[in-house]
Amino acid sequence: TTFVVDPGPEDEVPVELTDNQQALVDRFFRDGTIPAPFLAASPEPIPLVNQDVSFFNHGDDVVEVAVPEVGVTMRARITGMTILPEGRPGPVIHCDGTGYEARPGETRRDHPEGCWYRYERSSIGLEDDVFQAEIHTHWTVEVGSGGTWTHFHDFTKSAFTGIAVNEVQALVRP
Repeated sequence: TTFVVDPGPEDEVPVELTDNQQALVDRFFRDGTIPAPFLAASPEPIPLVNQDVSFFNHGDDVVEVAVPEVGVTMRARITGMTILPEGRPGPVIHCDGTGYEARPGETRRDHPEGCWYRYERSSIGLEDDVFQAEIHTHWTVEVGSGGTWTHFHDFTKSAFTGIAVNEVQALVRP
């Protein structure tokens, strides 16, 4: 990951960080790594056509870094996800939080807060026989001091994941 300074609109003066603010940012980005997202499907890792699939981010959803020199803690947390379960172009799902890892037998009725989807076709015949799914995790960074949290920054991290979707077919002989 690289960082680029966004100057904002031309008529806006860039904000200069104080020495303590810069030390906080330097410490956070040196000691605290924001993990890349990893899109996982449940209750089965290889879903079936017309079966409820609950997506979730398989990994850390909160990262905290204490900076005792200035008496603050910096935390980054996932506030939501955007998922393209079939890749581009295709449907888009927006979910609060990090999704839900469903257990066998659970459906969207059991956990409506999950990040649910239902594939209408299998991935057989696509490149590598998988959907080129995308996950975009939306992070909020806050600075905590004295028991209160103050918004600092928002950003998004993205990743691509191949999702294989199978289809059960049966042949009935009279």
